[in-house]
Amino acid sequence: MKKYLTLLFLFLIFHFSCKKQSSSDPRPPEVNLYNDQQVIGKWVYQSLKVNGTSYPYPHRSGCGKDCFYFLNRPSQDHDYIEVIHLNSNCALSTTNMDWKLKGENLILNFGQHQFSYKILRLTQSNFDVLINTDYDGDGKTDQLEIYATRESCSTGDPYCQN
Repeated sequence: MKKYLTLLFLFLIFHFSCKKQSSSDPRPPEVNLYNDQQVIGKWVYQSLKVNGTSYPYPHRSGCGKDCFYFLNRPSQDHDYIEVIHLNSNCALSTTNMDWKLKGENLILNFGQHQFSYKILRLTQSNFDVLINTDYDGDGKTDQLEIYATRESCSTGDPYCQN
């Protein structure tokens, strides 16, 4: 009798814990909240918020401002370029990635690594994103918000797309 009750009990657990999936109810496709044209251009870092504490962005004095570009043209299909001044000698570091918009997120692909940023605000002049990452290298996940503003391209800027 115990054997039959055990089997019945297992059957009931299995039966009620399985979620019925219907092929006639497919998931609706994710709708992008933003479009490529909204992000294309040059953006300059303005400030950061790490775990709720705001900081001005630490641009190098005497150097240009650290910035990033979103490009989408024939020779640069969905290219992201970040330009950072490394030291007081204004040495530059550039990072290139592929980008795409998905739902409310910006996805950056760097080789096998993918970074997903939640877009908090995207206007003609402001671009604010959120990512959970170990920002300070202490082994704990931090909530990092990045605030940037659109800047016009200067003549001769090799990265800019008008």
